[in-house]
Amino acid sequence: MTDRPIHEDTPLPGFYRTRAVRGGPWLPAIIWMEPGDMDENGELMSDDTLCCMINGIAANPYERWTWLAGNPISAEEYFALLGQSSAPSAPAPNKPVDPLTDPTVF
Repeated sequence: MTDRPIHEDTPLPGFYRTRAVRGGPWLPAIIWMEPGDMDENGELMSDDTLCCMINGIAANPYERWTWLAGNPISAEEYFALLGQSSAPSAPAPNKPVDPLTDPTVF
């Protein structure tokens, strides 16, 4: 979780949660900085790259940022969601959860 100011066009590395659809289950999301390539002399050959994964699937951090920014979570929460989303009884990420008929994840 962060106290850093949030800017619309500037994704911040960290752990987040999001939903694929309204009412769907929470999905784990992570944004991180991938270092650029260096030559044998240690000179930077390419810029660092901002990367994002949502529920284990690569995503564009700039396109997803406005949905992720308001839902920062701790690393522990991220890994718990990651485990829940891959459980055999996990609800489908692209359909709303029905608390009356869908099994609980835990």
